[in-house]
Amino acid sequence: MSPSEIDLLESVLDETEATIASVTPGQEHLPTPCPEFDVARIVDHLVGWAKSFVTRLTGGSVTGDPNDYRVGGNPATEFHQAAQAIIGAYREGGEQSQKLPAGFITMEFLVHGWDLATATGRSAKFSPAAADMALVTGRLMLQPEYRGPGKSFGYEAEVADAAGPVDRLVAFLGRDPGWQAPPG
Repeated sequence: MSPSEIDLLESVLDETEATIASVTPGQEHLPTPCPEFDVARIVDHLVGWAKSFVTRLTGGSVTGDPNDYRVGGNPATEFHQAAQAIIGAYREGGEQSQKLPAGFITMEFLVHGWDLATATGRSAKFSPAAADMALVTGRLMLQPEYRGPGKSFGYEAEVADAAGPVDRLVAFLGRDPGWQAPPG
């Protein structure tokens, strides 16, 4: 894992943390581009998976489903602590960090960070290079049997040839880059 890949992951984690911190009271039940999650559930998902990745990267055994995690009173702080541990594990370069590609974690947090930013009207500032790295990883790892109704990922959405890296990544993972919350 190169230092530049770790730096890209760190930039995504930082932007995702800022997006979590920007959620205001009253936004918890807004829909997101990820149809199974509203804003509150996507924040739970982001923090739960960050904590799960820390456990995996530090050699622990993951108990329970990270999707069942519920945040406490300060989700941005919870996410920050987990993000720092993730980056620390990659910078240390231990055995576990060699088994879990940084591009996979980058993909997870960039796309769900984008979901959260889009749902709350925030302009996410994710690095195009991070999106490119995540897309390469996604294309290597995501098999067709994981796509479709009731599966972890939607079918790839179409984007214009001129679409930027973040739009290409979110479309690859089944989201409409032009998604807007339904009125009302």
